[in-house]
Amino acid sequence: VYQRRLLDTVAPMAADRLAAMLHGFMMSPYDPWMKPYATGLGRQPSFQEDAWFEQVTQELHDYLLATRSTFRTASQEALVGFVTYGTTSLFMGNTRATGQTYYKHIPVRECWIAEDEDGWVRTHFRRFTLTLSQAWKAYPNSAKLKEKAERAKPDWNEEFTFLHCVLERTGEGVREAAHKLLKPFASVVICETLSNEIVLEDGFDDFPFAVARFNKRSGEAYGRSP
Repeated sequence: VYQRRLLDTVAPMAADRLAAMLHGFMMSPYDPWMKPYATGLGRQPSFQEDAWFEQVTQELHDYLLATRSTFRTASQEALVGFVTYGTTSLFMGNTRATGQTYYKHIPVRECWIAEDEDGWVRTHFRRFTLTLSQAWKAYPNSAKLKEKAERAKPDWNEEFTFLHCVLERTGEGVREAAHKLLKPFASVVICETLSNEIVLEDGFDDFPFAVARFNKRSGEAYGRSP
């Protein structure tokens, strides 16, 4: 019996086009689409204040368009995941070398998320893999990675699995103390390959992931694709 496997490319092509349409409509490369404003003034901003906000708006728009911010590439990847899987995650962080802000799309296959009592995503776990070369540059304070990197003939392509856990600190008095001593959001990176060694322990002032859900049902943390 002659069998054929029919492949339909309509769905992936439609997903790419929908993501491109959303990217073009929501994030114009010509006109600023994000504008900061002041709250709690109790009055209308003055002419000088309005001019300052306009300047900040244009500088923010120019930075998001710049290649060094990686925003346009990361946001396009995030929108493809958004319309394909219904859930997407965009990370905003700072490089350790220069402190420059950058954006990175986190695939939903690497993520586990949970909501707080108000329905906001405030817990984000990510499992990912790095080679020894990448891991040693990312986590130079790891004693076990250092041991492997300083061997006579290190295997720089050896892969290691990491777990990045970001969650809100809880407990009595933590919210008050976090603003002085600790960050409100704890960040811990564990190397599962190296007997769950903690290779980085840090924190964030704000939740660093923007998690969007397309078609979300009550009681569920993940969205559904169209």
